[in-house]
Amino acid sequence: MLKFAAAEYARSPSVTTLRATGHCSVRQTDFGIEPVRAGGGTVRVADRVTIEFAVVAVRELLPS
Repeated sequence: MLKFAAAEYARSPSVTTLRATGHCSVRQTDFGIEPVRAGGGTVRVADRVTIEFAVVAVRELLPS
Protein backbone atom coordinates (compact mmCIF):
# COMPACT_ATOMS: atom_id res chain seq x y z
CA MET A 1 0.00 0.00 0.00
CA LEU A 2 1.40 3.38 -1.00
CA LYS A 3 1.38 5.94 1.79
CA PHE A 4 1.92 9.61 0.98
CA ALA A 5 2.99 11.94 3.75
CA ALA A 6 2.34 14.96 1.53
CA ALA A 7 1.42 15.45 -2.09
CA GLU A 8 0.68 18.42 -4.29
CA TYR A 9 0.79 19.33 -7.94
CA ALA A 10 0.34 22.27 -10.26
CA ARG A 11 -0.67 22.24 -13.90
CA SER A 12 -0.68 24.77 -16.67
CA PRO A 13 -3.63 24.45 -19.04
CA SER A 14 -3.32 24.56 -22.79
CA VAL A 15 -5.45 23.36 -25.67
CA THR A 16 -3.00 20.69 -26.80
CA THR A 17 -0.48 20.38 -23.97
CA LEU A 18 -0.81 19.57 -20.31
CA ARG A 19 2.16 20.18 -18.03
CA ALA A 20 2.06 19.00 -14.43
CA THR A 21 4.74 19.30 -11.78
CA GLY A 22 4.67 18.32 -8.16
CA HIS A 23 6.20 16.41 -5.34
CA CYS A 24 5.34 13.86 -2.71
CA SER A 25 7.08 12.66 0.39
CA VAL A 26 7.29 9.01 1.48
CA ARG A 27 9.03 7.11 4.25
CA GLN A 28 11.48 4.41 3.18
CA THR A 29 10.41 2.20 6.09
CA ASP A 30 6.84 2.10 4.68
CA PHE A 31 8.31 0.03 1.84
CA GLY A 32 10.50 -2.19 4.02
CA ILE A 33 13.67 -0.23 3.17
CA GLU A 34 16.04 0.52 6.01
CA PRO A 35 17.61 3.98 5.66
CA VAL A 36 21.33 3.88 4.83
CA ARG A 37 23.87 4.25 7.62
CA ALA A 38 27.63 4.49 7.34
CA GLY A 39 30.59 4.94 9.65
CA GLY A 40 29.03 3.01 12.53
CA GLY A 41 25.89 5.15 12.45
CA THR A 42 27.63 8.53 12.38
CA VAL A 43 26.30 9.19 8.85
CA ARG A 44 22.60 8.56 8.25
CA VAL A 45 20.08 9.14 5.50
CA ALA A 46 16.68 10.42 6.61
CA ASP A 47 13.74 8.01 6.52
CA ARG A 48 11.60 10.52 4.61
CA VAL A 49 12.39 10.89 0.89
CA THR A 50 10.92 13.57 -1.38
CA ILE A 51 10.09 12.63 -4.96
CA GLU A 52 9.76 15.46 -7.48
CA PHE A 53 8.11 14.93 -10.85
CA ALA A 54 7.32 16.72 -14.10
CA VAL A 55 4.89 15.29 -16.65
CA VAL A 56 4.08 16.61 -20.12
CA ALA A 57 1.16 15.22 -22.15
CA VAL A 58 0.53 16.34 -25.73
CA ARG A 59 -2.82 15.75 -27.43
CA GLU A 60 -2.59 14.19 -30.84
CA LEU A 61 -4.96 15.93 -33.20
CA LEU A 62 -6.63 13.51 -35.59
CA PRO A 63 -7.04 14.49 -39.24
CA SER A 64 -10.59 15.47 -40.15
